[in-house]
Amino acid sequence: MASQVAIHKDLKDRFVILDYKSGRGVPTYGTLGSTPSEAFEEGKLLVFDNLNFHDLSYFFEQPGKWYPDWVPPLFSQSIQRSIEPDHVLREYYQDDHQIRDFQRHAQNFELAWLKVQQEIFPHYKWELNEFSYRFNHMSLGFLHLDVPDKTYEEHQFRWFINLDKKPRILTIGPTIFELAHSLWNQMNLKELSHLPPHSYIGEIRKRILDDTVYRERELPRHYLTLDPGSLWLAHSSYISHGLVYGQKTACLEGHIKPSTLRNPHRHFNSLLREMQKTGPQTEKQLEQSLEKKKGVHHPIKPLNRLRSLLSSKGRI
Repeated sequence: MASQVAIHKDLKDRFVILDYKSGRGVPTYGTLGSTPSEAFEEGKLLVFDNLNFHDLSYFFEQPGKWYPDWVPPLFSQSIQRSIEPDHVLREYYQDDHQIRDFQRHAQNFELAWLKVQQEIFPHYKWELNEFSYRFNHMSLGFLHLDVPDKTYEEHQFRWFINLDKKPRILTIGPTIFELAHSLWNQMNLKELSHLPPHSYIGEIRKRILDDTVYRERELPRHYLTLDPGSLWLAHSSYISHGLVYGQKTACLEGHIKPSTLRNPHRHFNSLLREMQKTGPQTEKQLEQSLEKKKGVHHPIKPLNRLRSLLSSKGRI
């Protein structure tokens, strides 16, 4: 099985699909570049098909619920708490044995996921690794940017896995930089230059991606259909996205120490602040502007990490 992409002709193709079925982590769509980390830092959306780092059959069989709107995810630390009458999993299970069974499967699944994350992205150092689960069926097609609750200087790293037997369908729209570049004057974004990054993201989302202010539905978007068990990875404040249809999924969110990025000039908050100072520019222009201010950057010589992993592990 392989995930599918429908590309909008007026929007940059940012997809890289890596298929491990043949035993090789080679792109089946788009261009990888040197390493997955460099592709991620460049603002690409990575999809991992047939990675098979854990048996997902248990999660495929678990119940879900339909909600007409967004509901908060279930965080791992709440799931692993002692079983009480008000445990978060009571929404899905009444039997204590079922809750313990989920706790056990989730713990093993999370350990396996952290291991493969470390193998594919070995040079990143993390301030946070947090797991959450979404077992609610939803159909919300509007594009949005995720807005942090405060300004984190770490670089967000967020990937999801489709834990359902049915495909998950996403829309992928312009980046925050593309939105600002095309609508800078129309949405009067210059007046936001004093805001900290998290407030800046929130205000751009409100001004451009809220249909009461701007016609969000008129923005171009790609469509991504993800197979059961497929993973996708992106910076969710960087790339606008929406859910057309999906049921069960899990998320691993990490915060990367900026000093461990392959290219420190791709640090998200630094790019945002540079845009606030200089006005609308492409991401490449913002990166070059940061390079001039901080001196020429010589990236770490990339290692073909995927090739070495595949030859040594033989399982992904």
